[in-house]
Amino acid sequence: MTEEKLYTVSLPYPGRDKKQIWVYVPSHTDGEKFPTVYMTDGQNLFDEDSTPYGSWKVADAVKNEMKNSSSGAVIVGIDNSGKMRENELTPKSIGKMMTENEKFAAEMSDEMYGNLIDLNKDFYKTFNAPEAEIFDDFLVNTVMPYVEENFPVISDKNSRAVCGSSMGGLFAFYEAVAHSDIFSFSGVFSPAFLLFKESEILGWLMGKMTDDMPYLYVYTGGGDILEEIICKTTESTYDMITECGYPYDRSSIVILPENKHNEAAWCEIYPDFLHTFLSKCK
Repeated sequence: MTEEKLYTVSLPYPGRDKKQIWVYVPSHTDGEKFPTVYMTDGQNLFDEDSTPYGSWKVADAVKNEMKNSSSGAVIVGIDNSGKMRENELTPKSIGKMMTENEKFAAEMSDEMYGNLIDLNKDFYKTFNAPEAEIFDDFLVNTVMPYVEENFPVISDKNSRAVCGSSMGGLFAFYEAVAHSDIFSFSGVFSPAFLLFKESEILGWLMGKMTDDMPYLYVYTGGGDILEEIICKTTESTYDMITECGYPYDRSSIVILPENKHNEAAWCEIYPDFLHTFLSKCK
């Protein structure tokens, strides 16, 4: 029996020297291999003391799942780059982004719309340009080959998932849909759909539709100003894409209205995401 271990590795990242990844491998017997979940914001996933925001406690989720169902997973977390995070996780190819004063199509009160404008202004203070395609290339062509060569993972589409929250939730949606031949499952937590017009999201999605789309596990809360807005825009986007032909058996949405936009909320929902993904791997 090989005991669980958390590895850290630095891999070359275009334009920024190197980026750290975390790889959690659960206890396993010789020859045993696992599905893989690739995740954004790696520094927030494992160690409660490594970030002021708290941790998702993903290793605990894996260990509990193994106790309850005997199914485990290797978790790969990719660190964000601090102030460059918004750039790294925003896809250019989805289309034109909302301007500071544009209103998302979802119905909102005047107060909520005012809050959205304030949030957009804060976002554009640090945002320069969408660069998620670079992050995508790093994940698919650098991280994934390294993981599949060096760790006990199953190297096929049905055993690969991608997951993230907020900007990472937007990226997880983009990544799985853009690579429906690589990923079978996506954890779309509190996604930042509010950055794009619904028509842009739909137009991009329809151009990516295949006969074998990934499962979208969508989650949102609603317990603070930001998460309340995200809940509105996420529900609206989810309804739009399912009404326009996204397979009903390939998506689900979980709404916990009391949950805020933070690691504690994503830690709470992560075990259900993990269980759902692993149950579909069998």
